[in-house]
Amino acid sequence: PSHQIVVPHGCYIVPHMEIDWDRIVTDREVDFFVRLGVSLVCGIVIGLERESRNKPAGVSTHCFVIGGAMMFTILHISDLHFGPPYVPHVGEAVLRAVHELNPDIIVASGDFTQRAKPTEYAAARAFLDSLPPRPIIVVPGNHDVPLYRVFERIFAPHRNYREYISEELNMVHRFEHAVFVALDSTAPLRALTNGRIST
Repeated sequence: PSHQIVVPHGCYIVPHMEIDWDRIVTDREVDFFVRLGVSLVCGIVIGLERESRNKPAGVSTHCFVIGGAMMFTILHISDLHFGPPYVPHVGEAVLRAVHELNPDIIVASGDFTQRAKPTEYAAARAFLDSLPPRPIIVVPGNHDVPLYRVFERIFAPHRNYREYISEELNMVHRFEHAVFVALDSTAPLRALTNGRIST
């Protein structure tokens, strides 16, 4: 033919194609890489500062920890103390903040109640039910076992906790990027205020 195209061996003709970058890089991926970059910069700055003062956990540790933290958001709520110490407007502010932060995982640790009463536990349960539908890790505190109800403290210290909060006292949750271990340190028969972890 009069218009023959000769292509050297090893070369290929690729038709012109428009690249749709919106389909290749999503907003979520952009956000991920921005967060990763910021976390690495923070890790380097904090790590260098610690290394300059000869402290442990330098650049590599902080880059790893902060980089891991940016992969998901953990919200930790503790010491709600439903009962006389509970302040409703503070609890409402916490709930608003939780919904605004939109965490990936919620950790709620005791004390849920002041005196481990059913009414206090019911209020704590209603609070937990108001949280966003996310994986939630719970663990009791020393106020979550009865103090003055001695018979109950000895023979059924976690009865109300198990009824209202969780059947499990110790939890292991495996997520995509981390494993969470929640250990019950309440020791109704051995301590009033301090926790204990048995070997």
